[in-house]
Amino acid sequence: MDIKSAYLIYLVFPFGILPFTYVTSFLFSEDSLAQSFTMFFHFLTVGILSSIVITLRLIPQQELIGDILNYVLKLIPSYPLSSSVYCDSQCEEISRTRAQVGHEGSGLKISDNLWAFENNSSDIAVIMIHFVFWSSLLVMIEKGFFNNKCKCKR
Repeated sequence: MDIKSAYLIYLVFPFGILPFTYVTSFLFSEDSLAQSFTMFFHFLTVGILSSIVITLRLIPQQELIGDILNYVLKLIPSYPLSSSVYCDSQCEEISRTRAQVGHEGSGLKISDNLWAFENNSSDIAVIMIHFVFWSSLLVMIEKGFFNNKCKCKR
């Protein structure tokens, strides 16, 4: 039985997304506004942007753009989840297509191994990096680190 690597990202996903969501809540004065923004933002990232990226990665003339967007969008904590799920379903096909003789695409060579770093292992690593970054930022916000640095009116 082949264990899909997206299962692991579902386990680590909350560690990256919860501190990010908490930090972004400080941008809003009302809880309901923060909640609405967060839900819309994650829907946009997971539902729409990831679908656009996988589509671009499948079109030979747009492969390189899709590959670049795939790496850039990992800066958003919710993107690696959808990237991993799409990779579980499409990376073998993308790898096979790009390895064909006479393939005219300009995209990067992709391994057919789901656990390869350029595939789902990087998504898991990125989620953990998000956890460290957003948790550190959250601790600094909660400890009032930015209160002394900002001359904001409250």
